[in-house]
Amino acid sequence: MGTNRDTTVQPDSNMPVATGKRGVGVPGERGAPTPEEEPPEPISGPRGTSDGPHDAHPALRNLNDHQRRAIGTFTDGFADRRALLEWMLRFQYCSFGRLADRIYFALADTHERTTLAALCHEPARTRVSPAHDLTDAAARAARHRLRSRYLRPAALAAYRELRTSATEYAVEANPPDPDKSPFFALRPAFEEYFALQTAALESFLDGFTSVRDVEAWFQRLDHATWGEIRNVPGGDHLEHRILSQRAARGVLVDASPAAVREREQLAARYLLPATNRCVRGLAAVAGESSEERVDDVGAPQG
Repeated sequence: MGTNRDTTVQPDSNMPVATGKRGVGVPGERGAPTPEEEPPEPISGPRGTSDGPHDAHPALRNLNDHQRRAIGTFTDGFADRRALLEWMLRFQYCSFGRLADRIYFALADTHERTTLAALCHEPARTRVSPAHDLTDAAARAARHRLRSRYLRPAALAAYRELRTSATEYAVEANPPDPDKSPFFALRPAFEEYFALQTAALESFLDGFTSVRDVEAWFQRLDHATWGEIRNVPGGDHLEHRILSQRAARGVLVDASPAAVREREQLAARYLLPATNRCVRGLAAVAGESSEERVDDVGAPQG
């Protein structure tokens, strides 16, 4: 299967997306599409199908299905920056943390408004960058270029990593159905920590009602991220800086649009890199489960 070397997808030296006379594209690459160019149609297919009658490695297909849907969501674009941040957390699991931490911040940084605008639909695109001149076609083309340059290599690296540990089932072994597994990539630890991190991200973006709530949130964050906030540049003293500065505390308890934007910026700068590092660690140790979801026959729906 090859050696287990670091295959984290790194940003180009002048990441993120830049604009110019030729439109929107990934910096450092020639031939950025013009606004008039149509991107290729996204690759799609029926969910839950396999190339054969038997899934010898159901965890691999489960991961592949998750990756395909997540990347499809990215190329479709987002309603606002919060939707982008929530997608980023999910993609970290799809890529086993193989996308470099700083790419997440580069894509969601409010100081790189053209990049962020290209990822959003209208009217969020204009809210992010009021002076933008992006057409829908140009924004869509930029997303497809980011997909091929960063997302697909990270997804492939995760797939190749999983194939070295995915359980192989013989036909007579009655392998679990990848579509019925309650766990992401058939790994219970992924599901557990994804739930913890989703709750942490949502709480942070929503804001808090008191400083005591902020203190409790930071303590829960230790467990949700395996303490990886300490290894994020600037994250080791983040809690102290926020709690010791009145203006910083105010950002976390204020409901104004400006405070909401600042919390989104902080989440992209510190929280998502911490969760990404945690996912990389989980991917190395998480075990596989053959448990399947049991649907209650005849149970009322909704």
